[in-house]
Amino acid sequence: MASLDNSLRGPRAGTFHLDKRAGSLIEYGSGDPQVLLTTKALAAWLGVSVQFLELARQRGNGPKFLRITERAIRYRRSDVLTWLAERERLSTREGDQ
Repeated sequence: MASLDNSLRGPRAGTFHLDKRAGSLIEYGSGDPQVLLTTKALAAWLGVSVQFLELARQRGNGPKFLRITERAIRYRRSDVLTWLAERERLSTREGDQ
């Protein structure tokens, strides 16, 4: 992956919580669902830090990932879109139930 295509750039990190932006991030993720993304590319798309994704992997609450080698982690775009769809909420109270 030489460079990010425009569909992976997504919005810049803002003051909005990731769950509130899940719907719009899904729209930015259009393209080949089998594309493999690096942690850095996914962080740029989601507007989060690489550390956020690393912690999510360790805690088991992030998107599914593939371990290509000991240090090479990749995320299938379709798995990320599924994960985002699961995080989509209408209000902050929905997660409390």
